[in-house]
Amino acid sequence: SIGSSAFYNCNSLQSVDIPDSVTIIGAHAFSQCYNLQSVQLGKGVVTIDTCAFRDCNSLTEIIFPDGLKEILYDAFAGCVALTELSIPDSVIKIETNAFQYCASLTNVWLGNGLTSLEQIFWNCHSLYSINIPENVKSVARTEFFHCNALYNNPDYYQNGMLVIDGWLIAVDTDVEYLTNIKNIKNVLEDAYAG
Repeated sequence: SIGSSAFYNCNSLQSVDIPDSVTIIGAHAFSQCYNLQSVQLGKGVVTIDTCAFRDCNSLTEIIFPDGLKEILYDAFAGCVALTELSIPDSVIKIETNAFQYCASLTNVWLGNGLTSLEQIFWNCHSLYSINIPENVKSVARTEFFHCNALYNNPDYYQNGMLVIDGWLIAVDTDVEYLTNIKNIKNVLEDAYAG
């Protein structure tokens, strides 16, 4: 494993190639490596620990290996240069705030291993496209809080309602005909856009 805070605030790092023998990237391992632009994760990585890449604000891309199991709290929070993510089916847990404040994140694909979304992407202002996998049974009320670009996507936002893959995420008007809508899996408590 790569130990906790192993490369914390190491601003000379611009790229990292993690070997296949590494299974765990420890807490804060690369946190605040402000010039880190690219990371190649080895095939053996199963856990990305708390704040592992937090505030790596030059990181533009990361490709997750197929065997990855979990991405923990705040792991990529504040990675403001990330634009796209593809989460493999092997991932069964993404903890709260894992990708919060990723201000340039536009497109996200989530794999079928996830069963809940617990405030992973809040304050991702540029998020325009995301899927909610079929196996997901719960979505946090604040999951897409301040993800304003979702409201610009006509596939999601119509008639005053933000609906993603059958999940009613938010309503911004007093929509009297909600009871007539088919195919809505969940009406989230207090799910109002403003």
